[in-house]
Amino acid sequence: DHDYSGKAALSRLGAYPVITGLVIDGPAIPRPGMLVMQSDRYLGVITSGTKVKNRVIAMALFKTKQAIGTGVTVRIRQRDYTATIVSLPFYTRS
Repeated sequence: DHDYSGKAALSRLGAYPVITGLVIDGPAIPRPGMLVMQSDRYLGVITSGTKVKNRVIAMALFKTKQAIGTGVTVRIRQRDYTATIVSLPFYTRS
């Protein structure tokens, strides 16, 4: 939970986006604006996606915080792909 410009205003409106990491199962790369769902419930929207070392990753803005390891669905080019919520950052130096 970090401070950022506009956080207080969003909080007053009841909108509090949570930046969330995803690992997509499959070769398709999600693009900004694609929806993230769980069953038929809207969770958020993709902000960016890419392929790194044979793994497709994405970041999304969620309406509420979700547990790490939770399974979700991302609609990419008229097809649903399963994805898993992961912690950010995707990579840390050791």
